[in-house]
Amino acid sequence: MSSEPVYEDFSRRWDAGQAEFVLSTSGSTGTPKPFALLRDKIAWSCARTAEFLDIKPEDKIYCCLPTDKVSGFMKLARAKIWGMEIHLGKPAADPLREYDPAQKCRINTRKPNKV
Repeated sequence: MSSEPVYEDFSRRWDAGQAEFVLSTSGSTGTPKPFALLRDKIAWSCARTAEFLDIKPEDKIYCCLPTDKVSGFMKLARAKIWGMEIHLGKPAADPLREYDPAQKCRINTRKPNKV
């Protein structure tokens, strides 16, 4: 799927049956705080999203969101659970700067600049 170290780490923990994954809030309203996402809730969310977006195994994901926050983390989970290829970019003001259109990613996630 992906040779990115962050994806490989998540994949190992998922395959080992890890029951919860600890992330942190963004800190946009104060100090970042840790919180846990439960495996069954992650799987449920991925299943509902796949149904809604009509995801196919051959689809690809491009993510340039921080993977230690819920938005980027869930892209790792979706790629793993859906069996999809994921391409990770660095979070940046110009999030598509690193994107290669030849990757033909159907799902692109990025955070717009703050106004």
